[in-house]
Amino acid sequence: MKIFLTIIALFNLTVNTSQNKVEKCNFLETKFNDTKKVIESWNNSNFNYSFKFKHNEKYFNVFKVKEDNEIKGHFVLNENGDLESFYVGDTSKIDYLNESMISPIFAKDNDYNIKNDEILPINNFTPIPPVLNVDLYKTSSSSFHSEQLITDCPYYYNEPNGPVINGCSPTTAAMLLSFYDRYSELDNLLDGELPLNHEENRTRVDNFIKELAGLMGTNKIVDGTTAQQIVSGYNKYLLSKGYFGYQANVSYNYDDYSYFINTLKNPAHLCIYTNDAKDNLHSVLGVGTATLKDSGRFMVTHYAVEDDKRGNYYVSEKYFLRFYYIGSSL
Repeated sequence: MKIFLTIIALFNLTVNTSQNKVEKCNFLETKFNDTKKVIESWNNSNFNYSFKFKHNEKYFNVFKVKEDNEIKGHFVLNENGDLESFYVGDTSKIDYLNESMISPIFAKDNDYNIKNDEILPINNFTPIPPVLNVDLYKTSSSSFHSEQLITDCPYYYNEPNGPVINGCSPTTAAMLLSFYDRYSELDNLLDGELPLNHEENRTRVDNFIKELAGLMGTNKIVDGTTAQQIVSGYNKYLLSKGYFGYQANVSYNYDDYSYFINTLKNPAHLCIYTNDAKDNLHSVLGVGTATLKDSGRFMVTHYAVEDDKRGNYYVSEKYFLRFYYIGSSL
């Protein structure tokens, strides 16, 4: 696979002859060592490993380049260290969870769809969740399955009779925040605990979901809530409650999710595919993991849809896309 070079908003290189060196270098033909020489010719430049993504069973590594401590671009190497593409420009506002923004940077051709690939962040999983004041982690096993479960998690829903159309993300966020308000050091997230079940106080739960939908900018007509909107909504809410040391984080690694459940014993906000075509996404509360004999690994979820997959619902690992979690930013 060759990823076509995409240049968006070229930045000005004003240091000596480094701009000429960059323009003369054919990045699609160079190897890593040559790339390194070009980058190091920039004034006070350095580069760091950022993350890798997988396409057609091959892995590609993304490095970010800084000049005088300012991010100036990214380059992509294949597994052999060959340069695949180079992006130069103002990258400060690039959201790597936003498909419409990242696709032009790393797209190889017109039919390439980043949504069907797996982006795997490396070395940025910082799992420092709020301290729980109770241990709700339970395990069970039999000859055909094992299950690891965070018990007593809230169960709220959106469609078909919930408060927000396309509101699975704020609904899931409501469950997660309600969990932490009830069981953790973040015990001032809500003015009084919400019930564990939606039906116990529909009005209060509905209003909380609506509030989060507003913070997340949930689109009730078209596509629900984007990844960036989910993170932004969580962070706005945490800040509004005075929790400046916590923020929303994201991982695309299923093993990270398993670690978060089974080692840190915390639930998480899951983003899953709902079909084999992987053309539809859905937010659910991840409350556990399970292994079924001859069937592989599963996520145990609260599905966030009333009267559909109610209770603890198993979702195969193959439908995992990413998960969000609340963690310390300190």
